[in-house]
Amino acid sequence: MAIVVWSGVQFNDTTRKMLKVLEQFPRSSEVYITSAVRYEPGSYHSGNNIYNGSPSGAIDIGYLDTGGEPLGYAVAKWLYQNFSADTVELINVSLGTVFAVKNQTKTNPYSSGTLAQHGNHCHWATSLYLVDRILARLGTPSAPAPVPPAPVEDLTLAQEVDFQALIWRVEALLGNHNVIGGPTRGEVNLFGG
Repeated sequence: MAIVVWSGVQFNDTTRKMLKVLEQFPRSSEVYITSAVRYEPGSYHSGNNIYNGSPSGAIDIGYLDTGGEPLGYAVAKWLYQNFSADTVELINVSLGTVFAVKNQTKTNPYSSGTLAQHGNHCHWATSLYLVDRILARLGTPSAPAPVPPAPVEDLTLAQEVDFQALIWRVEALLGNHNVIGGPTRGEVNLFGG
């Protein structure tokens, strides 16, 4: 069953596939997506983070408890019990239970403030490779066999790149930004120097 998505929510390849997984949740018709790709530097919501060499994404799952087992507890428990090994982040607090995963490990590195922000929705992040693994396990017809990402070397300080500036330059070349007087950057020399 299709999941309701709030107006204006943007998706990438990873978050679209996450929706396919969430459609398998027994009460999927009762949940909705409040957020996916958005401008939030450092967050898996940013849509341009990489986890273990694979593009990643995050979705926020909203719910209204309508009776029976509370829905927030049910969706967080379902993700936690079935997909923790393929989850980059899971954050939810329901019925006094903390559902927390970080980097494919059932652990709780999150601050009390972060946990308090996740009592009314469930935050779930994963990578394209991991979500393909989940879909293959679920037998989803559209899921290709996952291909492990190529290993990524750790960057030393001497090798660090301003990826945001690089992305902006590529987007400018593609016509997605004005070359001069971009959003807040002033004049830009696309070729460095």
